[in-house]
Amino acid sequence: MPRRRKDDRITIRLSRDLLKRIEEEARIRNIPKSAVVKEAISSFFGLISTNQQLPSPLVLSDILRQIDELRREIEMLKAQRQAQLVKARELEPPKFQAPKPSFKPTISSSNELFEEFVKDNPWKDVLREKSRKPGKSTNGNL
Repeated sequence: MPRRRKDDRITIRLSRDLLKRIEEEARIRNIPKSAVVKEAISSFFGLISTNQQLPSPLVLSDILRQIDELRREIEMLKAQRQAQLVKARELEPPKFQAPKPSFKPTISSSNELFEEFVKDNPWKDVLREKSRKPGKSTNGNL
């Protein structure tokens, strides 16, 4: 197997580094890449795959600069999306809570409650007697 030339090793190392950077950017979903960066990346890999000479260092630096710009743009879009999510949570209506009673009962004991219940009842005497002595009645008919 022929030994690789130093230029080939540099090309492979650069292509691996660039590929890793691109894969990192591609992991982030729903964020479109600009056409310029896509074209630059495809032309760079096209040159490598056809074993042509590497682009000049100026072209490589442009590609890397564009990738860095894309990374900054992605970070900015992430921050905007996070801000939108926070704002959406703030605007979300509060979860349902059962209404709390706004009145306080004025009757504090069961005797007062019973008196309140039977005050207008014509049978209040009989009801009072029944409530005091359960099972015993003063009147045999009841």
